[in-house]
Amino acid sequence: MDEDATPIGPLLESRLKMVSTTTSRTTGSSERRDATWLINTGAARVHRGPQERSWDHIDPGTLNSVCDAVQADSWPLTLIGPAGVGKTCLAWLLFDGCHGKRLYREVPDLLTWLIRADQGEDTLMSSGGFWSDWRGAKVAILDEIGARERVSDFHYETVKRAIDSREGQPLILVSNLTIGQIAKVYDDRIASRMAAGTVIEIQGRDRRLEAV
Repeated sequence: MDEDATPIGPLLESRLKMVSTTTSRTTGSSERRDATWLINTGAARVHRGPQERSWDHIDPGTLNSVCDAVQADSWPLTLIGPAGVGKTCLAWLLFDGCHGKRLYREVPDLLTWLIRADQGEDTLMSSGGFWSDWRGAKVAILDEIGARERVSDFHYETVKRAIDSREGQPLILVSNLTIGQIAKVYDDRIASRMAAGTVIEIQGRDRRLEAV
């Protein structure tokens, strides 16, 4: 298989190893099987901004679901849930656990950058160069989907293109909105694309508020 076509599963396996244990965390009994993730050097913790992101912050059940999706190459992997529950944390840990070209973009920043690039302002590459890199990356993350209540035609087409150009390839989508809310902000086509692979809803309390 050509190196550029290697799925993300084997790439993650070089960093992540899932093992089963028969010991309950709370009772010490053998009645429940908990999934434990062992992280090799370099992928256990990452620093993004003021917060350290660690696999310790991610619920084991969520990790099981992510592992199943990755091993099945069920893309896109769509992470939804309230703000601060660890969606971006999880996306970044997967991101940093992969080899090869990786791209992370937040929708609002991507829109601003593309407008500047099309206007010929000082940018590192053209918009065409960005889309070429986006298609060719081993894994891509599109975060902050639906962060704006008003969606222009340009906004809509950019999100749609970002998803369509990664069809069948490793793509992680992150949003605070449910799939139903995505359909209202964008339309059913965007919602359908985001739900076409694996949707994982992450619940919990806002860890940013707890850290204050």
